[in-house]
Amino acid sequence: MSRTAKALAYINQEGFVTVTQLCGEFGISESTARRLLTGLAEQRLVQRVHGGAAALERSRSASMVIRQNTNRETKQRIAQKACGIINEDSTLILMGGTNVAAICPFIKNMRLTVITNSFLVFNALQYSSTVRLIFLGGLFNPQEYEVGGVLANQGLRFIRADYLFMGAASFDERSGFITATPAVELYISCMEISSTVCVLVDSSKYHSGGVGVTAKPNNVHYLFTDTGLPAEAIEQFKSTGMRIVLAEKA
Repeated sequence: MSRTAKALAYINQEGFVTVTQLCGEFGISESTARRLLTGLAEQRLVQRVHGGAAALERSRSASMVIRQNTNRETKQRIAQKACGIINEDSTLILMGGTNVAAICPFIKNMRLTVITNSFLVFNALQYSSTVRLIFLGGLFNPQEYEVGGVLANQGLRFIRADYLFMGAASFDERSGFITATPAVELYISCMEISSTVCVLVDSSKYHSGGVGVTAKPNNVHYLFTDTGLPAEAIEQFKSTGMRIVLAEKA
């Protein structure tokens, strides 16, 4: 677990911690502690107050912070590649997940309409003066920090999009793109109304399990991943007509 995730878990456990407490708990300097708290506050995970920080909600797990920081640089490079196909004045659907949310810093100054079920996306784009943001209603999933279910599906009935960007918990050439749960209805609805379907996923998720198939390879127009994906897998995906865009290592 990263120091950031440990600090968040500690703040949520205590309810409020001072900079001095954080220094003693983790053996860090005051300047490092302040930077850590400022970073958590900017992600809206804690409330920054004079001398320390307060928990927003004790029950929230630090798992999302861990996921955001896992392969962070790779996710950013993949997201930057994906932004290369987006034109101004387009309509985008950004699904949940940390790979998709990594797109937000690259598009926040573009003229776009963004439809999302993700609080990560909403938090990143809510103050943009150029992005028109449409948030889908539905049942809140605290593990994924997103909404879904029948209400979210109903919200798509009179919507169309130029691009759909979605992630995956796992993927392979035969099954396609997979989530951790069998609830795939929202993905299918979003694909039906989108002109171009794009998946953003780092190669660490290749053959990593999962349950629900969101898209078969021939349903996806673009796969944005990194150079860790095996060459034979790339060729198999390409044989379905999919375009593969690889993010090079830094």
